Formats: sequence, structure tokens, C-alpha cells
Amino acid sequence: MTPPIVASRKRVVDGRDAKIQVSTRPRSLDEFVEGLPWSELVTDSFKTRNGFEESPVYFSPRAETGRDLHLGTFINGELHFFPVGFSLSNNDQREPTIYRYTKNRLIKEAKKRKERIYVPLELSDRELTLDGREGIFPMYSVKGAKNDFPLLFVNQTDNGFEYTGLFRDENGEVEMFSYESIESPQWEKMWHQLHDGTYIPNRKSTASNNRTSKNEIEWNKPVSIKTFLDRYVIGQEHAKRTVAVAFSKYQTFARTGNPRLPRAHLLLIGPTAVGKTYMVDLLAKEAGLPFTSTNLTGKASEGYIGTRLADALVTLAEKTERVDPYCIVILNEIDKMARDSWGKSGGGYGSRIQRELMGWIDGDRILLKYGEGSSRRERWIDTSNMFFITTGAFYGNDEEPSIQTIIAQRIQREQAAGRKFGEQPRNNHLREELLTYVRHEDLIVYGLMQELVGRLSGIGALHPLSVDQKVEVLRRSENSILQRYQELFREIGFDLEIDEESFRVIAEAAPEATGVRGLDTVCLELFDQILFDPTLYANGDRVYLNSNLTKALISASSQKRSPLHLV
Repeated sequence: MTPPIVASRKRVVDGRDAKIQVSTRPRSLDEFVEGLPWSELVTDSFKTRNGFEESPVYFSPRAETGRDLHLGTFINGELHFFPVGFSLSNNDQREPTIYRYTKNRLIKEAKKRKERIYVPLELSDRELTLDGREGIFPMYSVKGAKNDFPLLFVNQTDNGFEYTGLFRDENGEVEMFSYESIESPQWEKMWHQLHDGTYIPNRKSTASNNRTSKNEIEWNKPVSIKTFLDRYVIGQEHAKRTVAVAFSKYQTFARTGNPRLPRAHLLLIGPTAVGKTYMVDLLAKEAGLPFTSTNLTGKASEGYIGTRLADALVTLAEKTERVDPYCIVILNEIDKMARDSWGKSGGGYGSRIQRELMGWIDGDRILLKYGEGSSRRERWIDTSNMFFITTGAFYGNDEEPSIQTIIAQRIQREQAAGRKFGEQPRNNHLREELLTYVRHEDLIVYGLMQELVGRLSGIGALHPLSVDQKVEVLRRSENSILQRYQELFREIGFDLEIDEESFRVIAEAAPEATGVRGLDTVCLELFDQILFDPTLYANGDRVYLNSNLTKALISASSQKRSPLHLV
């Protein structure tokens, strides 16, 4: 049985039999974090919003001399111990909030000590419950260049092994938790590997749900970012290039902290479930950037009754202690703000929201109020360093034209006048192709304010997925719905195999207008029938789907949903 997690109150015992090579020479932060030992040998289950998930950990031996905490990391293949402090930061080491280690509490320190290495911490989505304490407490992970794993300080005591991690307490302070008196062959094996020299530094994880060496992105190279996106997003070449360049510029801006560097806030145009938010989500997680996503419809501008637009920033405030954080804010349904008649409140509702967004993009200080009762908090947040990405479908209705119609009308006028600006679309003017030729002036005609459009300098167009592209999503997109179902079947003892023709059967059954979500729906209806009793479809531990069986199961599911079937 796993020992209870408790908030640590006693002083850590010095490491036993550790070959400690202490160094107080200044080392670069990147070198320190890069050398932190980790592997799949040591994993633990952590509570997240999706339930309990296993994760590798940074597994650093610890020792103490005086009042300093020393952590072990590999430098040039040898295990060295350095005195450490911790900083709560996000891609910025200029003015971090500093903490020092004293009696297992992390207390604010007014001055940096140059001989310490200040390890950057990121608030993760992993959570703890503590014996004798009410509430659920978020854990801290190390903000590393390649991985974002929980940092555990490991120590051998007279009673066995003990590891300690960091969490945010009810007062917003950094505190420590510990497992005590652990007896585990895994912990012992890792410990001895570290101290007898048999551990291989920087061993790469092979788990499907962890970042691997092929995931590594060179953020200063947009082509590297796009190559990463190609593994997850099928098609959408125009949007992936636009996002890659904008993201690369923002990463450089965040890394250097140079406000003079150019950056581009984005507008992504396209129908639902084609990858607008998904691309940004992937990159934000890979970079370790906090991000939040919200719909603009139904939000009230400052000074009006209702859910404030500024409430969307509360999530960011809970993830970082910085007043001016580097983070990503995704604002969906910006098109609904273009025409006041589409807004819930009417009468200037959309234009008020647009003006508030302009202030955010330019850099504004916003007072956030959140929490209830005794836990209610107020704090200021500065939007100057945020990366804003807006999205919208830009459909039309009976009274107003869609963005594609506006683009087509502009192109026809230019061609009639004998004017040609850059590359023009082919004569057939396919609806999805037209989005690629959108200009700022088209967005203004649609109804967005000129001042806001000028601040969204990067525009990426995404198109509806064709049947062939949906087949490719199923066949080769990493983390596709089929891969996840195959993993589910393996967990319950079966190998799921699908023939090539079944990919197309599933893709053709997905409604055209629902994008990738349509594939999810079809797969749910298909595989839930099998999961109810896999033995009916299995040959031993192998479940094989050919096109005939796939069609029959999808058809049966459709008939059950048909109104005629209910009569």
C-alpha cells in the first residue's frame, strides 16, 4: 500500500552512502536542467483533470550542508551536487521570484545567492491530497528544455527511501510534501544506479504519452515547428506555416525578453474541428507555456453585467505567479463579434469586446477577482507579454455574406479591373481555396474593426477535411482516435487490427461539417458495440475489423439512432 502523502515538517536526513561531489562553481541553468536524471524506471500515478495518470519523474538525489539543499545532476557524465533555490517563472530568468530552502519550507529571499542554481518551476495539472489538510493542491514540475516532469528529491534514510516534491498550498505559497519509509525495488535500483555509476544520463523515454527525442523542436526554426505539427495535423499547410513562424517569433521574444523584437498575434480562420485550437495546444504544451482558451460569445465587456471577458485570464493567474506572464490566450468565435446583431446583447456588444481586446494586445493591466469566501483573491495581471490567437469560422447568413463570398467578390473586382496582386486562385475558385487568399480588408468588410484587424498581423486559413484527409488522420496522425482505441483494447487484453478499406468506411460515415470530431463520433459508435463484449468479435486475443464488419456495425448504430427505428 502506498504510504500517505504528508506535508513535510521535519528536516531532511543527510544522504546515506552517497558519493557526493559538491560544486559551488556557477553553472548554466540549461546545463543543470539538462543533466537532471530521469527515466521510465521510476514512475508514479498523479491525479489530473482526466483522472490518475502515470508519469516519469526527474529523480534527483538530495543532500544538505548547513542550510542549503543540494540536488544531483550530471555534468560531463558525472553526478555533481549543487546548492539550489527555486524560481517560479515562465521562459524568463530576468527577474524571477526567488525562494530558498529552510527547514523544508520554501521562503522568499530578498537577494539572489550567486553560487546557487535557481531551478525553474512550472505549475502542473497534477494534484495532491494531503493527510490532515483540506483541499486539493497542484504540484510543481521542472520547466525543462525537453521535458516537463515532476521533480522529486530522493533520499535514503534509516527507515528506507523517501522522496519529496513541491506543491502550492492554500495560501499560494510553495511547500513540500513527502512519501516516507518507502520500500520499493524500483526506487532502490534507481538510487544504486545513480551512485554506482551505472545510470545512463539523459536516457530517452519510450512511453507513448511522453515526449521523445523526435519531438524535440528547434524553436528558432519555423520549419522544425511545422515538421512537428505535420505529425499530428493532416493538411492545413497554409495555417501550419503561419502558426510556425508566429510561434517561433514569440518564443524568441519570450526567451530574450526583448520588447523591441517583432511578433505576430494570430487570426485562424476555418470551420469547426479542423485543428485551429489543437495546433496551438500541441505547441503550448511542448514549449511548457501556460495557455487558456475561451469563447467570446456570451462574455460581457468591462463595466457591464455578466461573465467578464477578463475572467478568461483567471486560469493563467492560477498557473503563474508572474504579473506579466509569457503565455498564450486563445479567443474563439471572434467572427461573432464582427456583427452586433449576432451578439447576445446586441447594440454595440461586439464592438465593445473588440475594443477591450485591442487594449489587451497593446498591453493592459487588469484587476482579476476570483475565488469564493475566505479563498477570494484579487491580483493584477499585465497582458504585455501574452500571445493572442483568435479563431473564427466567418460563416454567412441570409442577410450577411460569408468571408469566402467577400473574398470572391474582391477577386472578381480586381480581375475585372485588370489588377493582379500576387498569386490568384485557380479559375474554379473552390470555396475552401478562397480562404487562402483572405486579406485584412476582407475582414473589415466582414465587420471586424479596422484597428483590431491591424493588430492581428498573422492570418492562417484552415479548410474542411476531405474524405482522403480523414483517412490519413485515421491512418497516420499521431494520437488519432484509432490509436487511442487500439491502446484501450490492449489495456483490456486484446489486439485491435483494422484493414485499409475500413479507414475509408469510417471516414465516409463521418459528417462532412464536423471535421475530426465526426471521426470521434463514428469510432465511439463503432467500438462501443465491440467493447460491450469483445469475445464475440475476437479470435483469441485478436479483434480484426474488415470493411464488411465495419459497415455492418456502423449501419446498426445508425439504425438505432434513426427516428423510424423508435416507432
